[in-house]
Amino acid sequence: MLIEVHIIQNHAPSNLNRDESGSPKSAYFGGYRRARISSQCLKRAYRTSKTFRDEVDKELGMHTTSMPDEVIRRVLNKGVTLSPDEKINLKGLLKKVIKRGGGDTSSPDWDDKTKSQEVDKSEASKDRLKTAQSVFWRERELDTLAEGIKDWAGTDRKKDFDPKIVLKPAGLGWAGIPIDMALFGRMITSDLMHNIEASSQFAHAISTHEFTREFDLWTRVDDRRDKRLDWYRDAFGAEEKLETGTDGMGDAEFTSACFYSYFNMDFDALTDNLTGKAINNRLQVTDEDQKKAKNRACNAVIGLLKAAIFERPTGKFNSMATPSLPALVLVEIRDSHVPVSYTDAFAKPVDPKNEETFLDNGQIQHVDLPIESATRLIKEANRITTAFCRSAVNRLLFTGGRKIGTSLDELDSAPVNSVDTVQDLIAGLRGALGCPQEKKDV
Repeated sequence: MLIEVHIIQNHAPSNLNRDESGSPKSAYFGGYRRARISSQCLKRAYRTSKTFRDEVDKELGMHTTSMPDEVIRRVLNKGVTLSPDEKINLKGLLKKVIKRGGGDTSSPDWDDKTKSQEVDKSEASKDRLKTAQSVFWRERELDTLAEGIKDWAGTDRKKDFDPKIVLKPAGLGWAGIPIDMALFGRMITSDLMHNIEASSQFAHAISTHEFTREFDLWTRVDDRRDKRLDWYRDAFGAEEKLETGTDGMGDAEFTSACFYSYFNMDFDALTDNLTGKAINNRLQVTDEDQKKAKNRACNAVIGLLKAAIFERPTGKFNSMATPSLPALVLVEIRDSHVPVSYTDAFAKPVDPKNEETFLDNGQIQHVDLPIESATRLIKEANRITTAFCRSAVNRLLFTGGRKIGTSLDELDSAPVNSVDTVQDLIAGLRGALGCPQEKKDV
């Protein structure tokens, strides 16, 4: 079962996702420059959000290069005492669990016999105690390494701890795949752990209209120079002469854009990840395990959808807060493995000035950008559904109380449910997936 989500969302002036120069990210589409939010940025914003985590169980993964530090922290929390030399040595051994890019560990590495005092003083050496790549770790893998060190600490400690021997059974076991890893996948070069295929696909969000970059000139002012702020001036004496001008100035880039974003989730693949069948296709899964995995998968789908509605990337958020909500959310459920984006609806950019009308008072009325974008999306959905015979199990349309002016066609006898609230949208999706109407802890 394939769940496809299409969202139209308008943002006020902001810089939610920046490139290496601090500019809003952009891309060409249809021959025009568009504002862009990368799929990686969206996935991280949703995966780490409280909205998502409140919907799913608490067994989640950890994406980090600082696995050695995390494992040692867990060891110390278990009441184990380690000397500074032992901590450094153990971290060095742990980092070698993850091979360098191509799996080659023969390149120069830090010297395990380096004095701990010298290592601790060097910031560069601290970086060298990180893993060779950022890894998505399972809770079971981290805890297994911590337990292994605890057991090693209970011996005479003369023999070096071997993390590879300890990690392999947990890393290659199928049980304990966390929700976020089952959704977003894991690519790893280590032969001690499994790769996990993502059960979701995310597109880069692009603006439905042409991109325009703007600049904000900012200044920093000393409070004592403001004649209205008497309490500051009085503190330093009324006779003191204060200089005029600013304490600093600069500029920051921003844009405002109405974005179309698209992602999909393969419900069956997600369930297989959670049961372990995706890792071991010979695995015999009990009905109880299958039911439990289905409930977890349902909570994950609902959590991800709610995060996409209520959460957003936080770039420059404190200085350009743009907590806007979507103008349209379209969810389509299909018995299909072929996903289709409706991006071509915006190959020709929406231009609010194209269809100007005059009001009775003589003022010019421009096209409402979010509504026009939503209208185009629905028309494209109808076109593709008709021309390519794309049947659906269900379609759920939420417009946030806006009147779009067009509607989805009821094609292939697929029901089209226009819902009025987010709660109705969530309930409709749970019903279409055959999941419990209330979240259950599993």
